[in-house]
Amino acid sequence: MICIGSFKSLESLLDKPQFTGAPCEVRTWVGSDTRLISPLVDWLMNLIAESGCVRGEEQYVELAFREALSNAMLHGNCLDAHKLVHVRCCCEPKKGVCIVVRDQGKGFDPRQVPDPLAFQNLSAEHGRCLSTFVSRQRAITSRCLVTRKLPHCDLDE
Repeated sequence: MICIGSFKSLESLLDKPQFTGAPCEVRTWVGSDTRLISPLVDWLMNLIAESGCVRGEEQYVELAFREALSNAMLHGNCLDAHKLVHVRCCCEPKKGVCIVVRDQGKGFDPRQVPDPLAFQNLSAEHGRCLSTFVSRQRAITSRCLVTRKLPHCDLDE
């Protein structure tokens, strides 16, 4: 199953996902409005849970995805309502999931981000998740990859 469209159109079209056991790909986009983070995360995580692609690890994928969306909207697009955040999710039952989050910002160098595990940063309300996927992220990019198992998801698509 391949679904392509704005989040608003896909949300109503795929209210209750019906998984057949075949691989699934979703390509969608949202405006840089932080009020859209939870609805998009909840919707996509429901699809991922239904697929069974990361049984027992959904909470880790959700945390990383939520952080990636937030970073794209806040830091990448600077909450510019005219800029979009693009999401591509590929999931295959029992094999894994790959989520690519891409903003329209100029990118950043992850080496310049403060270490979230440093003592002075442990109580911060943000930045906790970057360390979970920073090793898979290219320096100075506006794309972020969140993956569990499926290594073949391409950042450039």
